[in-house]
Amino acid sequence: MTPEYDLVVVGGGAVGATFAALAVRQAGLPAARVVVIERYDLRVFALSRASARILTAAGAWDAIVAARVSPYERMRVWHESMSPFGNDALVFDAAELGEPNLGYIVEGRLIQTALHASLEALGVTIVSASVESLALAPDAAVV
Repeated sequence: MTPEYDLVVVGGGAVGATFAALAVRQAGLPAARVVVIERYDLRVFALSRASARILTAAGAWDAIVAARVSPYERMRVWHESMSPFGNDALVFDAAELGEPNLGYIVEGRLIQTALHASLEALGVTIVSASVESLALAPDAAVV
């Protein structure tokens, strides 16, 4: 018998796992009707303070902070064709905003681990796999 779900999230990285957690925690989907199909992500993320609030709502931020985060206070953004120190570079500085920091540098693996722990605590199914096919019908999708 093939399992049936109301929500299939393809990609259990930072965005997909957060979406699944919020679908259960905020939108009220039954956890047993949600599945996340994932592979681990090895990137590093610069998370804003707003992202930290979203991860708090998803039930993962406390575990991420307990593991390790590195706050960043300044950021410089420029196009590859420009000098990073030219007048066209964008500079963001927490001190100018009266904030303690702009956000946090966090390993993608820590974000995923915390989100997956939150999803498992809710009862959401997580499958380590890749999607091989998708068939859409008027009343269902087969992944």
